[in-house]
Amino acid sequence: MENKKIKDIILYKNRTPKKKFVLSIIITLVFALIVFVFLEPFESKLWNYLKIFDFIPDWYRMDKIDSQDYNSMKIIVVLFYFLNGIWAPVVEEIYFRGYLLPRMGVFGKFAPLLNVILFSLYHFHEPRQIFTRIIALVPMVYSVWKNRDIKIGIFMHCLLNLCGGIGMLIILF
Repeated sequence: MENKKIKDIILYKNRTPKKKFVLSIIITLVFALIVFVFLEPFESKLWNYLKIFDFIPDWYRMDKIDSQDYNSMKIIVVLFYFLNGIWAPVVEEIYFRGYLLPRMGVFGKFAPLLNVILFSLYHFHEPRQIFTRIIALVPMVYSVWKNRDIKIGIFMHCLLNLCGGIGMLIILF
């Protein structure tokens, strides 16, 4: 097996013009935030009603965190922002949009949609957001695909996760 560096397997390395890059991120971020804020509560209620994911223990669910232990929560928040706000989105984007998406050309214009569906299913730890995540992220993935620029996905994904972290802080404190 040959030794390859990560930058060698990422195929979407185009440089989107700054104005288009910033506009792509702003539009997809605002769309995704609106979808998560307004659609996720309905999807969560649907899954609760259907009781499909009731086998998941409370200690595993983000919506069941006990925020009474503030000292532990400080550590969790710092780790959350580093791991979930920066590290995880970069790793996920390298795989899903940098490696996998360019190799899904056989699916044509449906490749980004299939990529988002796989990405959503990969987030099995949050099954109550499957459809919300798909709808929220389709514009971002199409933007990455159309511009052939993984940086759009990385920036947007990091910003979206960091915004989600702010929402978590509001709920917990």
